[in-house]
Amino acid sequence: MSLTDLQGIAEHVINRARVQGFVVPREIRAALAEAGWPETQWKDVLALAQAFLHYRHGRYYYISVANVRPRNDQIPPTWSAGNTAGFHSSSPPKS
Repeated sequence: MSLTDLQGIAEHVINRARVQGFVVPREIRAALAEAGWPETQWKDVLALAQAFLHYRHGRYYYISVANVRPRNDQIPPTWSAGNTAGFHSSSPPKS
């Protein structure tokens, strides 16, 4: 059993969360058991799927990566508030 196998299980879990809206730990463990992996590896699956799942009230909800806003520490300096270098307004230049 390899990391590639575990990544495939993570993709399965992510897809299930996308379709259902969420998954619970029991479903993650069931996906592992179905693939022949020990159920104790469920947190490893979560680690691989963490960009797509958000934990709340005992469930791991699917989040679309396209809709996630980057944290402030992930925004390049040219995008920070107040820094408009390289960006131009639509008004004509003043003479």
